[in-house]
Amino acid sequence: MEKNVTYILSCADGSLYTGWTNHLAERVKVHNRGEGAKYTKPRRPVRLAYYEIWDTKQEAMHREWEIKQLTHREKKRLIAAGQPDAAGIPCRCLRAGLETRELSFGELSEIYADRMQEDFPAAELKPLSAMERMMKAGHYRPWGFYEEGTLVAYACLVVCEDCPCALLDYFAVAAERRNTGVGSRCLSVLRELMEGIRVIYIESERRDEACSEEDRSIRVRRQDFYLHAGARQTELTPRIYGVGYRLFALPCNEDDTGLPVQENLEALYHVMFPAERYAGIVGWQ
Repeated sequence: MEKNVTYILSCADGSLYTGWTNHLAERVKVHNRGEGAKYTKPRRPVRLAYYEIWDTKQEAMHREWEIKQLTHREKKRLIAAGQPDAAGIPCRCLRAGLETRELSFGELSEIYADRMQEDFPAAELKPLSAMERMMKAGHYRPWGFYEEGTLVAYACLVVCEDCPCALLDYFAVAAERRNTGVGSRCLSVLRELMEGIRVIYIESERRDEACSEEDRSIRVRRQDFYLHAGARQTELTPRIYGVGYRLFALPCNEDDTGLPVQENLEALYHVMFPAERYAGIVGWQ
């Protein structure tokens, strides 16, 4: 998938080179072949030191110009302020008017204390220690979405090895930013950022099991939101701790046609729930 990226390379002589591209990994290889730029050719090998993801080519090119006006020291500060991606490379993602970054456990802990306990009923909120356990195992990826440095939404996803799917565990938008389009923008950005993930599964409580008309209305609006964001309803209806869900599938970077939905979902559930209790927690209808 193409992304409009402004990047900084660290050269063999310690200098820094700035450019833009829509094929980042290939562009770094081109530089190391000596074909990327006159500047980098005699200063190989180069390595990717920092990058920023933008919506448009014009934004990426303008940002390239801005960074080139910085001193070497200012560029080093910019790199140091970046948030490490999955490969540990400092970066910033600025898509759909949002700065998006994967969160550390410390940042997740703050959101858990300040936001999640208000956004979700206690019965739906797993212990922070369970999130920490999954993060340490590489099975939990929390994301924060920011506008001008203020957190406007967050999402937590469950992932597992050899599974091209993820499960949206929690997703919430700040109360003051709801019904403004922020939620849809966040999901749009998220589905682009999940490298190697073909689909994000979303559980939504069944509307036919609502306890009141108000509850049913909330469930209907929530499911309509997911459909509007590009998800589709699957045939699966998992039951977790006795609660029935409709399962939605939000395609990401690739076509998810033909994926074994239940098999992949069970792989995700197995990293969430203890093996000895799994049969008593997860059911299917």
